[in-house]
Amino acid sequence: MASLGAGVVVNGRDAAAVSEAEHRIADAVGFPGSPADPAVADALIDACVREFGRIDILVNCAGTAEPVGSSILNVTTEQFQN
Repeated sequence: MASLGAGVVVNGRDAAAVSEAEHRIADAVGFPGSPADPAVADALIDACVREFGRIDILVNCAGTAEPVGSSILNVTTEQFQN
């Protein structure tokens, strides 16, 4: 997506991996921290909007498998953190 002109923000719990991705992807912005932490998630969204003005596409690669059959749209913060 970055090669097509999209602004990219990379997030993850592993700061070293975030830094590596930030350096591998042209003009990417790294934001280390766990998206399961509501304060980190809020700060991440704020950083995206501050850097690019808005969010057009969101790719969520973080998730949970519990409870079985659940959706990321209705999982509680406590379930997501586990």
